[in-house]
Order: sequence, then structure tokens, then C-alpha cells
Amino acid sequence: MSDDRDDDLADIVPLSPRAPEPTGAFSIPGLDDAVADLDRPAEDEDADAPSVDEVVGPEIDDYDDYLSSTTRQYEGLAESVRAADESGPVAQNVSVHVAGVAGVAGFEDLEVGAGVFTAPEGPDEEAEVILGELEQERFDLRQLRLRILTAVALVGLLVVAGWVGSAWFVGLVGLLGVLALGEFYAAARSAGHTPVAVVGLVALVGSFVVGYRQGAWGIAGVLLVAVVAMLLLYAVTPRRDPVENAAVTALGFGWVGLLAFVGPISRADGWQQLMVLVVATVAAIDAGAFFVGRWIGSTPLAPTVSPNKTVEGLAGGVVAGFAVALLASQLPWMSDVVTIGLALGTAAVAGLFAPLGDVAESLVKRSVGTKDMGTLLPGHGGVLDRLDSFLLVVPALYALFIWLSVIP
Repeated sequence: MSDDRDDDLADIVPLSPRAPEPTGAFSIPGLDDAVADLDRPAEDEDADAPSVDEVVGPEIDDYDDYLSSTTRQYEGLAESVRAADESGPVAQNVSVHVAGVAGVAGFEDLEVGAGVFTAPEGPDEEAEVILGELEQERFDLRQLRLRILTAVALVGLLVVAGWVGSAWFVGLVGLLGVLALGEFYAAARSAGHTPVAVVGLVALVGSFVVGYRQGAWGIAGVLLVAVVAMLLLYAVTPRRDPVENAAVTALGFGWVGLLAFVGPISRADGWQQLMVLVVATVAAIDAGAFFVGRWIGSTPLAPTVSPNKTVEGLAGGVVAGFAVALLASQLPWMSDVVTIGLALGTAAVAGLFAPLGDVAESLVKRSVGTKDMGTLLPGHGGVLDRLDSFLLVVPALYALFIWLSVIP
């Protein structure tokens, strides 16, 4: 009920300032007493009370008619009040005053149901956008935590294997290579290709073993033998799309097989320091590109291949790689093998080939229609997704180490 109704009623019937709360039917304190006073006989009135003519004036000729009409007015008023009370709430506007905001919120946009105002049904697009952004931020934070934990665990395994011995280190990298090649062949099969996975896996394992024992020429020999064996297999065995599937098979073991150059590097004196330098520099490039790209990245690096990679991220990754490489050259245990010149050369080569390896994998994933090569490494996707930057860096750094006479 609005305040205007209360003011009109107070002009007719004085209301008690502490009126009791209604418990049943609607009632107005003082209304029944006023009606009873009107019905009281005239002889009960005080003799000194003014006459009817003095109160209502000479215009009213019949006191009974006056009394009857006034009573009906009170009864009609009471009935109107009861009806208004039982009809439910009355829609009004609400004036809202908030610091910096002022306006009027109308109830015309609300739905009335069973006497209770409820918010209109249907999705709030702005609220859904905000909630979606918050949920995406939580998901990204969880993925970042998984990414860091997985990277720490993987680096820890490499450190332990390197501390035990070069054979263990090369064997661990070879196992990761086998998993990565399996992911590649699985993705190729999902795209409709039929590579000969057995030939590729045997060639990969052979390149790691021979590379560790014989050096770079052993790796080249194994890969050449694998290509010849695959061609003979396709020549004597009828297979669908032989040229296309032979190319996919060769791409797999030839691409992932580049990791086998860790074998020749592990034969050099100070190979542990060299591998720490390689892993730390490439990891810094990846991490710098990731965080700088998310922070200020705006210029696409390869929009048709990988829209998420930016020029700003590339620059941040290269700077991070140089910083970590130079820091490594100053550490006591590292400085015995890693000079400033070697650190700068490693950072330059890795800064060039690590992004190329990343873009190359993005091109392969786009061609087979997948976002991640696998799900084995939480936060990173597949093993190949984590090793893609090393695939071109390792043989390029092997050539650099040969040129600088770090490896005999």
C-alpha cells in the first residue's frame, strides 16, 4: 500500500501511532469505535456537546440520513482497504542511490507470480560472459600449475639419468622419442593415413643405439637403411596410397630421429654441462615465449599455422634464452666447460631453431587436424608437444659444438 493512501485515511480516522500488527483480516485501529459512536443514541451524549446543526450545519435536514450515509462511507472505506490488502503488493518504482550511480529501477521488467516478484527468466548474457571469463582464468591457472609441475618432474628425471651415466641419459631420451613417434603415427592414422609404424619405431631405436656408439654417421646410416627397407616393403606388399603413406612413415622417424644426436654429444668431455646448457636454454626460450606472448603478445608470428604465437613472444623467448645461457656460463660447475662465447652461440642457435621446431610441429598438427599430439604430459599435451623445440635444436647444436671443437 502506498503512503498516499495512509495519509488520506488518517484525515478521516485517527490512527494509533503504535498500531498492532494485523493477524487475520485487515483492520484499522479506531474504525470500529468511530462507527459505534455514530450508532450510539442521542440521549447518551453529553448535554454540553454541540448539536448536530452546530457540527454539520443547517444543510443537513435529516440526522438519520446523515448518520446512515456516513456509516456507509466508513464501511465502504474499510471494504476498500481490505480489498487492497488482499490484492497483493502494488508495483512501484524503487529509487536506487549508489556512490557514482543514480537512477530508478522499475518493476515493469519483473514478472509477478503468486504475489511475489521474481526476476525474469532467461540467461543474462553479460553475466554469462563474466562467468565464462572467470572459469577460463581458473582453467588456465590449473593448466599452468600442471605445466610447471610436469616440466619440473621431467627435468628431474633427466638430471637423475645424467647423474647416473650417459647411457641412462641417452636411453631416457630415446624412450621419450619412442613415445613421441607413437603419438605422431597415431595422429596420422586418425587423419586417414596408414604409416608402417614398425619400420619407424625400429629405425628410431636403432638410430639412438648406433648414434651413442658410432656417432653422427651411425645415425645417418640407420635412417638411410630404414628408408630403403620401407621402399622395399611397399614394393612387395600391395598397400593403399603407397607414396603418401611411405612419406608419412619416413617423416616420422626422420623428424623424431633427430633427437638421436644426444648420443654423439654425450661422448664428449663435459657432456653433462653441455646437456644442462642445452636443456636450460631451450626451456627458457619456450617459457619466455609463453609468458611474454600471453602478457603483451599482439602481432601474430605465423597466423595461418599457429595463430597463438606472436612476435613479442618470440622476442621474449630469445631474450630469456640468452639470459639463462649467460647465467649458466657464470656458475662454478658450469663455467669449467661453458664459456661466454659458447653460451652466446648456444643461445643464438637455439633462439633460431627452437621456434622453427615449434612452428613445424604446429604445421604437422594442423595437417592432421589435432590440437595436441597426446595427453601423456599434463599441461603440455603429448610428449611430442614438449620435445618439438628440441628436434631441430639438438642436431644444430651438435654442429656448433663440432665447429667450436667442444666435441672431438
